[in-house]
Amino acid sequence: TTYDRMGVVPVDNTPEEVTELVTEMARRLDGTMVYTEEDEQLQARYREIVDTTPMKHNFPWIFRAGAHFLRTNPWFLE
Repeated sequence: TTYDRMGVVPVDNTPEEVTELVTEMARRLDGTMVYTEEDEQLQARYREIVDTTPMKHNFPWIFRAGAHFLRTNPWFLE
C-alpha cells in the first residue's frame, strides 16, 4: 500500500484524544467552538503538509485536524 511504501505506521488514537475530538466536533455542531489564531495557523500548516504528500489523493476533501491534537503534538507538523 502507499502507507507501506512511505513507511507510515498507523497508530490508534488514545481514549483521551478521541474524547477531545468528539468534544470539539460537538462544540462545532452547536456553534460554541472558538478557534484561536494559533489554531488557524496550525490548521494551515496541516493543510500545507497534506498538499505536499503523495498521499494527498487519499484526502479528497480537506478536513480539520483536531485542534487539541495539533496544539499538543507539534512534532506532527514538522
